[in-house]
Amino acid sequence: MKALDGCYNILGISPKSKISEVKVAFKKKSFSLHPDKHPGTPDAFSKFTNVNEAFVEIIKDFESRAMQSGSEDPEVSSTLQRCEEYVPGEVDIKGNGISCKIQHFKLWRRVIKERYPDAVVGKQRKNSISSLKQSLGKEVKGTRFIIRFKLKGTEDTFLKANLSIYDNDTLIVTGTSYYLWAIDNFKEISTEVQNIWDEAHKVMEDPTEVKDEEGPEENSNHDTLGSTEANSARCCGAEVSKLSTKLDSVDSKFGGVIERLNLIMDDQNRLKEIDIKYSSIESKLDQILQRLDSPTCSAQSDGAQTYLVGPDRFQELKEWFKEFCIKELKEEESE
Repeated sequence: MKALDGCYNILGISPKSKISEVKVAFKKKSFSLHPDKHPGTPDAFSKFTNVNEAFVEIIKDFESRAMQSGSEDPEVSSTLQRCEEYVPGEVDIKGNGISCKIQHFKLWRRVIKERYPDAVVGKQRKNSISSLKQSLGKEVKGTRFIIRFKLKGTEDTFLKANLSIYDNDTLIVTGTSYYLWAIDNFKEISTEVQNIWDEAHKVMEDPTEVKDEEGPEENSNHDTLGSTEANSARCCGAEVSKLSTKLDSVDSKFGGVIERLNLIMDDQNRLKEIDIKYSSIESKLDQILQRLDSPTCSAQSDGAQTYLVGPDRFQELKEWFKEFCIKELKEEESE
């Protein structure tokens, strides 16, 4: 935990700054110190991490002071809402990640795919080094999205983040730019997902009461019509929900196919590299064997020639030497 004065100094603002000014300063400082903009700078990552940590500490202080005031002042309520928006979950500074509770994880996956059509999709690895991911039970399944996104307010700079959406309604964002993505997009996507859910499950309200002057038979007709329309709306909502579930299942299977294809491509590329390596080695061995096969002139006066290896065993030795070298190389590769 850093001292608050030091946190404000890192962001380059006054301790008297408003919470909205803190956010603006954080985004500017974080973007300017982003490691991707300073390749080859040894301390670029540590400076960038310090900015994230300073921002979180300042927002937590705002939240603590607002809760202690116990005031019903609208400004205090607004501050608490912004604190929740700016730090929407559990932050792991050392692990470069944030874990957020979400609703409707299947809709979240669908919205992410629509927003980032070029995302790399696959199953979340269970051997992740992130402490946030390790805290989840092994039975919890997740889908990982590796995305490229633009920071709001910038034109042509793309950043990367890893979004892992789990079946227990948990979103974990990791990667160097995890906080920049969360502060710009988490609330917006949460609202979009909730709107989609509400629209799909919306049930028509009961019709307004019929005026007294209308006869009892007419009242009955209106009640029947309203009931029919309400039932129809419920059925439509249920069908939409079923269809959404099927689409999510198809998307999940499609993601699995893509992941397997990526693994196959990786294996093929690795085989090509091994083939090129062994071809080069074999070529060099042939050169060595060719030199061994060439006779050397003797110093004898009659011009007789001698061999480094007797002609009767030379072919046998050449094959043995070649097989031995290739065997050694394969064992080295397997290690």
